[in-house]
Amino acid sequence: MAIRPIDRLGFYSQKDFDFDNVLRERYLEQDLHQVIYLYNVNRERSDTDTLYGEAYPNEVILENPIELLGIGKFNEKELKAYLQENSTIVYSELGNVTFDILLSHLKENNIEICIGDFLAYRFDEQNTRFFKVIDDGRTTEHLKYTVAGFKPFYKTIIGVPVDRDEIKTNR
Repeated sequence: MAIRPIDRLGFYSQKDFDFDNVLRERYLEQDLHQVIYLYNVNRERSDTDTLYGEAYPNEVILENPIELLGIGKFNEKELKAYLQENSTIVYSELGNVTFDILLSHLKENNIEICIGDFLAYRFDEQNTRFFKVIDDGRTTEHLKYTVAGFKPFYKTIIGVPVDRDEIKTNR
């Protein structure tokens, strides 16, 4: 069977899709400019357990950060207690982050995001929070990632907050 272009929408073509992508990229770069930094884990140089392939935080080697443009959303922070019985020692935990990234941005810059990589978001000049990727958005075969069912144009990355001690960015 020969591969044909997707033409199920009579009013929307590859040319329209490419034009819309240019507009999306301009919006993210020039108007929104919400940046998150990706720290890929160097899986070859990191010291991992031979049985499970896991590593302690001090054994993880990170690559240099990569700047990603997209649209981020932070879930509500949670109020937790160390002592559940009487809730005497209470702390606030930042919620998960979801970050929508254009597939064209990842492809043009040859960026791959994997589960276990780290994300960093700078809330201001002194406050950077780190997140561990738990969903790398590998599957984009869902209508919500498409334009009217034409083709996927973005993917969603989900990260959970990690302690500042779990990531060492100066290695």
